[in-house]
Amino acid sequence: MAPSTWVVVGASRGIGLELVRQLLGRGNQVIAAVRAPETANEIWQLAAQQTRPAACLIEQCDVTKEASIDAFVGAMKRLIDQGVRIENIVLNAGILKYPNQRATEISFGDFALHLHTNTIGPIIIAQKLLKISEAAPPAKVIFISSDSGSTQLFRDHEDGFGAYGASKAALNQMLRHMAAELKRKGGKHADVCVLAMHPGEVQTDMANIDLDWEVEGIITPEESVRKMLVVLAEKGKDDSGTFWCWDGRLRAQVSLGSVLILYPVGGHGDTRVFYRRRTTRLSCAGRDTVVRSVPKLKATATTTATATALATRYFQKPCTQYGEKGSATAATTIWGVPSRLPLSE
Repeated sequence: MAPSTWVVVGASRGIGLELVRQLLGRGNQVIAAVRAPETANEIWQLAAQQTRPAACLIEQCDVTKEASIDAFVGAMKRLIDQGVRIENIVLNAGILKYPNQRATEISFGDFALHLHTNTIGPIIIAQKLLKISEAAPPAKVIFISSDSGSTQLFRDHEDGFGAYGASKAALNQMLRHMAAELKRKGGKHADVCVLAMHPGEVQTDMANIDLDWEVEGIITPEESVRKMLVVLAEKGKDDSGTFWCWDGRLRAQVSLGSVLILYPVGGHGDTRVFYRRRTTRLSCAGRDTVVRSVPKLKATATTTATATALATRYFQKPCTQYGEKGSATAATTIWGVPSRLPLSE
């Protein structure tokens, strides 16, 4: 991505701090929002190391307090009025209090704190920043979410993650509504790309807790951010409302009631369509299971063009491709489609 201006909310440590560091290293201007500037020593040190004027601006923003959010948005409006174009917004602020998050035990206050920090605050900030930039809205609004909030891939082993998972699930649903509303609004807002990102199992202060289960694939903030930036650079308005992993895998946010598989027939340019109304949940990690689970007795023959047109009518792009072993034909394409796909088609 060409250098531009980024807003990073939740920039004092961990993923947010590393994001600011890498963005500055690529020549971007960064507005770093932190809850308590007086104690955010590392972000001040990072800002002081910059040789470019106003490369890193530090602002105060407590996502749990509406007055603080309004003051921060006011500061952003003043920058916009001075000619600054905010291209990208990252909502990274978050909290994870463990283990007292169980649905059977959590207090009113702790549940409210997770919702205000992980869901309500980030959504309201994005909403208000979009309103003050009507003439030139940002290209991308990125919410740092989590696999723990996936309703499709529910993790029942994450004991004590109830409030965190619920707050991230609510965030995922709200940002999808935000993406849809911006598209309906039309004009320049239809070009805004709203994304959810799962940063991976990252070794940060927030994640430095003693869990009752083994966490696999732990990565550093440096690796997480570096790879997320690659993914973000590839996304545009057609991807708005989707949920992506740090390594580029697409995460389904809602239950995929059906699966449509386009299976190429070698040498004839034809495609067999395999369709099943209820199938195993579709994730990129489980594509082999999906292929095996769809009964080929349900197949109907059609042309590749017709089958692709049918799939694109219900789903914007394929979730993944599955290459048949020993086959000279093109890769099988798996499409997740909503359950409203009529059987007659």
